Amino acid sequence: MKKSKESSALKIACIKSPKAEYHVPSTFALDKESRRMEAIKRISSSRENTVAFLKKAGICDENGKLASIYR
Repeated sequence: MKKSKESSALKIACIKSPKAEYHVPSTFALDKESRRMEAIKRISSSRENTVAFLKKAGICDENGKLASIYR
């Protein structure tokens, strides 16, 4: 089975091995970065999502005010 040379994901995240003359794809880096970007978009998409995230992270209290440890 021959892999496509047009795969942009593999072209973007390739790590050159110091001992070899080939590139090893780093798909984990792409997956991690794409999950991070999706999470940021989801959190910042609305005020309700942002407040829910801050409450879950412990930055805001139940009333939506800054937690006492951050005051």
